[in-house]
Amino acid sequence: MNLKSKGRNAISGSVLTQQQQASRRGRLTEIKVIGRLLELGETIAKPLQVEAYDVVVIRNGRAIRVQIKTAWESRQGVIKFQCTSNHYGSYENLIDVFVVYNPGSDQYFWVPWEVVGNADSCELRLNPPFPKQPKMKFAADFELCDPKKIN
Repeated sequence: MNLKSKGRNAISGSVLTQQQQASRRGRLTEIKVIGRLLELGETIAKPLQVEAYDVVVIRNGRAIRVQIKTAWESRQGVIKFQCTSNHYGSYENLIDVFVVYNPGSDQYFWVPWEVVGNADSCELRLNPPFPKQPKMKFAADFELCDPKKIN
């Protein structure tokens, strides 16, 4: 399913508001991320009430609280995602990791909260620049492809 919807309600054909489109995009991202985590053999739990985290990954008896985010291309070769919530503000002590989906490249990234901290947003460079910028976060370092590589 394409995350770039036509901006219309599938049943009524009415035009969706910007907030409705964002909500739809978020739900689709959540479905894709959960599917990807299951493909990788992860055990997933979904909270029954509203929480700061979207899902919990159960690994080696540990519950990892996951906030799922959709990335967008902020400039050539760089994707960006929001690290704060309109409802919670900072996710400090509320989540353990962001799992970020980039629909432009169909890639998934596992970004620990500590990497982002209390920043409002985070940028990941898809291709390393010349010369390498030491403070830039490289997407390849966080790519979600093998759960044995992530904690």
